[in-house]
Amino acid sequence: MGWVNFSTYNADYLLVYAAHLRDADDAVFNDENITSLDAIVLENAGHGPHVTGGSQLGLGFLPKFYETIMKQSHKHSKLIYLLDADVSAFGLAAGIALFAAPLVLAKKAFGQAKQDIRGACDNEKTDRRQFLKGFTKGIFGLWLLNGYSGMFAAALTKGETHNYIESATSSVHRLPPNPFVEGRNCVAARKTEEFVVPLLKEYRERRPKIAIVFGGGHSGLKECLQGKAWRDSVLAAYKQANYLGLDIYTLDNVWEMWPSTSEYKDYEIFGQNWRATKYKSGLF
Repeated sequence: MGWVNFSTYNADYLLVYAAHLRDADDAVFNDENITSLDAIVLENAGHGPHVTGGSQLGLGFLPKFYETIMKQSHKHSKLIYLLDADVSAFGLAAGIALFAAPLVLAKKAFGQAKQDIRGACDNEKTDRRQFLKGFTKGIFGLWLLNGYSGMFAAALTKGETHNYIESATSSVHRLPPNPFVEGRNCVAARKTEEFVVPLLKEYRERRPKIAIVFGGGHSGLKECLQGKAWRDSVLAAYKQANYLGLDIYTLDNVWEMWPSTSEYKDYEIFGQNWRATKYKSGLF
């Protein structure tokens, strides 16, 4: 599970790239390091606090994914924020299609590259133009796969990652802005920077440090947090289309959770009591 440190004008961030099928038990959340954090933002696909327990929604991989984070956050009295938006059925279908498209195009490009290069070399005298044509198609195929390499590297790397990962992964989802990934990135970035950060500054009276834990495919979140103009332009386009592909019922929700040290609870998660409040951000 890789991670990257960066800052915006408003806050300091630790973006953690998680692999959904295993516990997010990175050193970031050990007893020594978690104390430097003011809050943790978790990917939740619009489902609110239930997602951290998982079983209520039948999302079997999520309890394992969140177990260490939730237990450590309770132990060290850290705030948890759930502000991710869900996608509509159309958004899910479009997201899967846009995610798979580069794989299909890359396969076709490699096939044509192989054919062109073989044809160029089969001639008695190598056809340089045809060879370069095939070579260019092969490079294009590698570029299409570049984003997938970044995504898997982000989730599987241990420790701090290289900056190329964010650029590589976001190149797959940014053109066009896939609702399943880049759309949700922009929503999460806006609500974090423009709702959660002011709230934490009010609580702490200082510049906050926030860990954000999303899957490796969301490494473009860094650019969305640092680039207000980009996220505003993407979300303005979505607004013109009535947020097509995004679930408008979860779009404005922000859940704040904090550990309960008494019997009073809104949720019991991994045997520990939590209180929760749902806000409307008013940003959409």
